[in-house]
Amino acid sequence: MKQAEFRKRVQELLREHEKLITRKNVKAKSGNGVYDRYANPVLTAEHTPLFWRYDFEYKSNPHLMERIGVNAAFNAGAMEYDGKYLVLARVEGVDRKSFLAVAESPNGVDNFRFWDYPIVMPETNEPDTNVYDIRVVRHEDGWIYGLFCTERKTGRCRNGTRPRRWRNAELHEPRTW
Repeated sequence: MKQAEFRKRVQELLREHEKLITRKNVKAKSGNGVYDRYANPVLTAEHTPLFWRYDFEYKSNPHLMERIGVNAAFNAGAMEYDGKYLVLARVEGVDRKSFLAVAESPNGVDNFRFWDYPIVMPETNEPDTNVYDIRVVRHEDGWIYGLFCTERKTGRCRNGTRPRRWRNAELHEPRTW
């Protein structure tokens, strides 16, 4: 791709992205009287910032290939904060690994924009390989807490035994209530 075509394609991507972000979301006709459904999802993989997904430098990416493929944005925690609506979403890459990121909207229905940077999670001695399903709560102590699931590389030890903390664990049949 020539540099002029590259610039044209970048402008096209930016226009389409802005069109998606600013699209008005309208109530769907179906509803149950308790809550409203809307015509479009409020957040999708396509809402992620283009500069996360693309290297916009012609010299390093002359074919304008996606550098980080995003599969989905879902399983979000949401809250109203300072008159705006925040969605803390699981953003899943095409490699099926996820990270958490914040998207903000003035009304909670449309115009969601991701913040420039994802949430940076502190690491422990056992690094997480995946984080997801965050829920958020504003506590009376003034802090906002996020509760989420995480995956780590655990399981069988190298010698085939179960980790020490699992050795005495009992397995139970599922119950039906």
